[in-house]
Amino acid sequence: MNTDKAYILGLVIGGGVWGNAEDVFRIRLPFKQWGSYEVNPKRAGDISRDVMKMVSPLFKAIYNISVSYDTSASGVWNILCEGDLSTLKEELENYGIKCEGEVRKTASAVTQSAHAICVLPAPAPPVIKRLFGSSIQSPLASNSITCVFNCLSGS
Repeated sequence: MNTDKAYILGLVIGGGVWGNAEDVFRIRLPFKQWGSYEVNPKRAGDISRDVMKMVSPLFKAIYNISVSYDTSASGVWNILCEGDLSTLKEELENYGIKCEGEVRKTASAVTQSAHAICVLPAPAPPVIKRLFGSSIQSPLASNSITCVFNCLSGS
């Protein structure tokens, strides 16, 4: 698996929220780590730029899924994904990950899959550091890091 796909799957596993719609889901970025656009507009600009210039092209190139975002004054950030989700869903299901509700709520069932999917080369690109924040754990080996959200590891 290439690193771009690993980044995307890490985002989906860590923050994916699936509803009843067949062609839409969202990724809630790690809880309350982003801040409000009212309090820190520069940081909000950096995050929105990263989503649209880095994350969006990856989703489009790998899964042909369109990406936008929304945020609230309270600091909740979501990446909104729309398109034919069948390839992404099939891939996740091959790892034993169900595309139902909040993926992290069933994290105990997917933790090993998440660890296997999200081993990334070090160092992490700046966009990943900004998106994952403290969720990037320390290096497992000199040439890799494990990108697993705190909610998946139970901490």
